[in-house]
Amino acid sequence: WPWILQLPRNYQLYRKPENGNFISYLARGKEKPDRYVAVYYEAMLSDSISRDWLKETRTDLAWKFYDEDYFLDEDIKFEKIRLGEREAWKLSGRWQNRKHVMGGTFQSFAFYDESNRIAYLIDNSVYFPEGYKLAALIELEIISQTLAIK
Repeated sequence: WPWILQLPRNYQLYRKPENGNFISYLARGKEKPDRYVAVYYEAMLSDSISRDWLKETRTDLAWKFYDEDYFLDEDIKFEKIRLGEREAWKLSGRWQNRKHVMGGTFQSFAFYDESNRIAYLIDNSVYFPEGYKLAALIELEIISQTLAIK
């Protein structure tokens, strides 16, 4: 991997498709939310990170790797933020899945690494129908802040 992420020990490998540019981890516990953190990256000749790129890429990844998850435009918002030392886009909102009749919250961060010419998307999602999700989202954002480029 061209990056390093500091994960707590309770996060286990969830998905690692053969294409090599996506990996996700899951933390699951009794009476705690399911917390997912994933990292996707792709070569990009120049910085083309935008709201549209983030929305389209997150949509494609969620459908493909999260078994047809999706979100509606009225359920999301965009922000420009700092992710560590980098300027980044943040997309957050509510995800749904008709196939499994479920949903939850998510946040995604996207930035471009000029030195390696690579675009990154760090995706966080929470599933916890019976409870409060904010603490889990904060935990996931803190983990996302630890991403370092090799």
